[in-house]
Amino acid sequence: MTRPLAILTSPTVRFPASLIACLVLSAGAPAVAHEFKLESLMNSFVKVEPGRADLVIRLPLHITRTIKLPVRGAVIDVANAGPALQQALAGLGHDVTLYEDGRPLSVESAVGRFSLPSDRSFESYETAVEHVARPPEPDADIFVDQGYLDAHLTYAIRSTASRFSLQTRVAQELKDYLKLAVRYLPPGEEGRAMVITTQSGVVALNPEW
Repeated sequence: MTRPLAILTSPTVRFPASLIACLVLSAGAPAVAHEFKLESLMNSFVKVEPGRADLVIRLPLHITRTIKLPVRGAVIDVANAGPALQQALAGLGHDVTLYEDGRPLSVESAVGRFSLPSDRSFESYETAVEHVARPPEPDADIFVDQGYLDAHLTYAIRSTASRFSLQTRVAQELKDYLKLAVRYLPPGEEGRAMVITTQSGVVALNPEW
């Protein structure tokens, strides 16, 4: 039985967008093969618009070791990685949950790809979405522990006026060593950014202060 991906959680912390940008850029540094970095970062956007919500998320490959990736030597065999990618997307849809007014939403569609550690597409929502929709270059050598799993999940919602929240359970055994940076993009409002872990539980994205 496939073990779902896991993520860590700690008390919710709100950070300025400039700090989030620094964290995101630092996540682009290559990881040493077979070595877990003491501080790892997942990067994501949650965008709400009429009828739908989008979660675009990037995970370092070194935290997805429960997924058996086909390899050619030390690099991912991208041409034959379709089944492993679908397994990873299913696990991600299970381990990261978006809620509307306390109701967990079901994933309507999910697409994903593997990316090089040098990629900077997740600096903005628009470039992240565009990047995930494109397949990797045929000659891209993505090392198993040195790249990213990028995914775009969509959900049907009732109203943009609902209260939305998010929970991550990815790699729970890593606890606060694994952080999820979230940039929430509601319609007609200023966006906000926060960093959570699996210890945070269900975190309000648009809280009533």
